[in-house]
Amino acid sequence: MIPLREDASCPLCGRFSHPSVVEPVVEKDPYAIVRCAVCGICFASPRPTPAAMAEFYERYFAEDPLAGYEHYREGEAWRARVARHRLALLGRFIAPGRILDHGCATGVFLDEAVNAGWEAYGVEPSSAARSLILRRAPYVKVLPPEDLATLPDGMFDAVTMFDNFCYLHDPIGALREFGRLLRPGGVLLSIGALDHGPAHRAPEPGITHTFYYSPRSVARLCRAAGLRVLMNRTIVKNANNPGKHPFAWLFQEVPWVRNLFFRQHCFVATPEGGA
Repeated sequence: MIPLREDASCPLCGRFSHPSVVEPVVEKDPYAIVRCAVCGICFASPRPTPAAMAEFYERYFAEDPLAGYEHYREGEAWRARVARHRLALLGRFIAPGRILDHGCATGVFLDEAVNAGWEAYGVEPSSAARSLILRRAPYVKVLPPEDLATLPDGMFDAVTMFDNFCYLHDPIGALREFGRLLRPGGVLLSIGALDHGPAHRAPEPGITHTFYYSPRSVARLCRAAGLRVLMNRTIVKNANNPGKHPFAWLFQEVPWVRNLFFRQHCFVATPEGGA
């Protein structure tokens, strides 16, 4: 039997979940969101265990109706367009080289990266999604998460992660690993969920965010991981999963309206001491 829940410590300051150092925010049965009374970051405690997360992701793209992600395979033209916007943003900071997309899903972003001149690698926990990528794009190298540690230091010019930073169990540890994999002057680009009240309360299908971050906490997390922040702000969200956003298709060409519905946080960072 896979253990489903575990108590957690603050992902920033590391204090164990305890009534004296955390404040309750909202129940999200069977999990709960609390706020660290020391640093203010919100996180899940209890939260899904790594084993429960791995089992969930294994079903993510496997046509399991319990996972609720059938819509992900729909609207690939939309996701390709989003990927091109994200690559244009990345291009403000670094020229094409070797890129690693963490949580690459079905590989749409990797396809667009190759088209833009990148040598593309992906990391994806779902074996079904990895198999799909290898069938549709054999020129892309895709790895399970446990293989990250086998890659050499400084291998990549860029690391990207979209909509998955908030699911990491150890964000500082992950940021340190990304920093290790980046060459001097390489950049990490992340776009994902903001820390705000509606996000704490929004229903999530089958799993929950392990923590919710803000621009302030991003700066502190990066500093603790040995990264220097180059960009740290809220941007308009190009909805990655249009099936989850009923207004996405209707308002995609009206930026000021889209702004009302789809906002995410973006940060770009580079290893301290890099060129």
